[in-house]
Amino acid sequence: MDRQAKIDKISQIEKESELHDILMELLPKMGYLDVTLTHERGSLPENGKDIVASKYDAEENKKEWIAFVVKKGDIKGTSSGVKEIRDQITDAFLYSWNSIFKGKNIRMNKVKAVVSGKYNSGAKEKILD
Repeated sequence: MDRQAKIDKISQIEKESELHDILMELLPKMGYLDVTLTHERGSLPENGKDIVASKYDAEENKKEWIAFVVKKGDIKGTSSGVKEIRDQITDAFLYSWNSIFKGKNIRMNKVKAVVSGKYNSGAKEKILD
């Protein structure tokens, strides 16, 4: 399957849970560790984090924690579209994650927003701002 066919297939995803399933399978293959679904259908409180994973940072010689905010479809530059994803990103940093791996609260080092569509009308700039 070529790149465009893959993009077309992802853009046709109908449920956010399908995107979660793809990421749960893909992230370990990309070198992420401790991959955990924390979205509402998971067993742990979400606090802005749909998926949590770790990755070893060789330069820093430590494990860093990454939250993934997952959205189906396009992210529009409207105030409600931007506010929803910005609030989720803020919560992911603000609230620690009660890890089943370490038995303690873990703070996220990074948050990555994953969408099955694209960012429209300046949404990316507004979110990063």
